[in-house]
Amino acid sequence: MNVSRLALCACFLLVLGSAIFGQQQYYAVTGGSSTEGIFLSVIDVNAQVLVGRLSVPQPIGGVALTSDGLIAYGTLYGTPTVVANGLVIADITDPTAPVQIAIIQDICGQEGPGSNGPAAVALTKDDAFAYIACLGSPLGTPGKWVVKFDTATQQATRIDMSAPTGMANPGPFGVFAHPNEAEMWITIYGHGVNPQGTKIVRINIADDTILGTIDVGASPTGGAFCSDQTYGYFSVNNRNPIGTNRILKIGADGVVQGGGIQVPVGTVGIAFNSDCSLAYAGGFGNLTFQKDRVITIDTATGAVSSFTIPPATSGPFNVLVTSDDFYLIVGMFGSLTRPGTDVRIYQRDTLELLGIVEVGQAPSGIAVTP
Repeated sequence: MNVSRLALCACFLLVLGSAIFGQQQYYAVTGGSSTEGIFLSVIDVNAQVLVGRLSVPQPIGGVALTSDGLIAYGTLYGTPTVVANGLVIADITDPTAPVQIAIIQDICGQEGPGSNGPAAVALTKDDAFAYIACLGSPLGTPGKWVVKFDTATQQATRIDMSAPTGMANPGPFGVFAHPNEAEMWITIYGHGVNPQGTKIVRINIADDTILGTIDVGASPTGGAFCSDQTYGYFSVNNRNPIGTNRILKIGADGVVQGGGIQVPVGTVGIAFNSDCSLAYAGGFGNLTFQKDRVITIDTATGAVSSFTIPPATSGPFNVLVTSDDFYLIVGMFGSLTRPGTDVRIYQRDTLELLGIVEVGQAPSGIAVTP
């Protein structure tokens, strides 16, 4: 066989291999509101296009997907000034035509202020339970409940965050499934001005008892656990005084490791790449002072860098990295007076912007298929 025929065969094998071992398909699920309505939206990440929408009664807060990526749980949060109180469950087996399974209203209770505003949601690894942080209104009356929702029976159990935090209305913000599969960690945000929350609460999934709290400073929001299951990064955003923003490294045992990594702006969502050599954080700022950066942290050295996303009040909120490390997904919450309306998709290693997907106002919670 001559050289030209060898080259032709090699070329054919390369094309065939690309077809068989092509880019993994991902879909991202988020919310958004526009003049067309209020929706739970499905994005084709690879093509950077909106492919499906499901009409919902109130704006989406947090989103979680089952381990197979086929069922979405979205909290019906409303807005920071007009909070709602529901949960939507949707089948996204066909991403182009999401189907409503159920809407549960009054998921945080019926006692009025303090028993509403379901924000973040996270599922246990076996998908048996969804935990929901009832943030309430951080500008009005913060909430005090975390809800444990049985996904089989659709029964809700409320867990009071007042006692472990020492706050009447602590404002639970984020929910994070611990890698040991036995705990849920809850970040306590507090009020938008004062008092600020200062703890992460550890809940025992088996019986919903409080295992303890972790003192972290002021206003913890987002976080993520490293895939090696030994530690997590959590955002701490001191609003009084403004400007003392850190990301804390916390061991899986709940022990804070070191004094934290100083970051230039307040952060919310955090995501690691697959080997946890890099972490990414949405540089949102805060409710009254939005910013425009995504933070990158070298986890070995603690070195911090960032890139800006215009406009100046774009408010990058949640960030995700796909399981193959190829895509970085950023939800643009914006500000209270100028809400963001899109999700931006980057090639993670080069930070090249691949596409901007319009979904409507204030896409905060985002989940991506495995």
